[in-house]
Amino acid sequence: MNRVKESLKLALSLAESYLEKKSKRELILLFIFCFLVGFLAVFSATFERAKESLEAKNQTKMNLKHQLLELQRVFEANKTLDNTKDLEDWIHDLEQKISMQERQKNLLQNQSSIYALRQIADSKGLQDFMLEQENQRILLYAKGKYKNFSALLEQLESQQHLEIYHLNLYPNALTQDLEFYLGVDRRQSGEIPNSQGSLE
Repeated sequence: MNRVKESLKLALSLAESYLEKKSKRELILLFIFCFLVGFLAVFSATFERAKESLEAKNQTKMNLKHQLLELQRVFEANKTLDNTKDLEDWIHDLEQKISMQERQKNLLQNQSSIYALRQIADSKGLQDFMLEQENQRILLYAKGKYKNFSALLEQLESQQHLEIYHLNLYPNALTQDLEFYLGVDRRQSGEIPNSQGSLE
């Protein structure tokens, strides 16, 4: 410990003797030099910290940009899925509407065919007219004079949407009428008429 103190005293005494030998101009230059060295040391340390902070901020900014791009990709993917789902829902709704319209069309055609048969039968003076429908086929029973029955057949054959596929005739000697059972197919639009049928 005493040796350290003695060494410090010796160093201080040497520095004092060195400074005493220097002129004021040299002392000022020495002071300026020491000041510049200290300033450069402080500036270098501060600059290094600022550089590290700037690099950290740039890295954080790049990370945020990367995360933003990932979020945009996810958003676009979800948006595409939503658009696809909306399109599928729209197609499903359209199919439901088309199916409903087709059912309504078939119902109207059935009603139209039945109404047309009733009107034709009434106009030809037929009696005991009865009608039954099975899908696309209509079964018809009536009785009347031969000329009335013949007029009915001619009228049915002129109908584009109706086709006779079955016919049974029963003469009634007591009333001198014809009793008949008639089967009629209701053709779809654009269907080619079938010339074959059965007459009994």
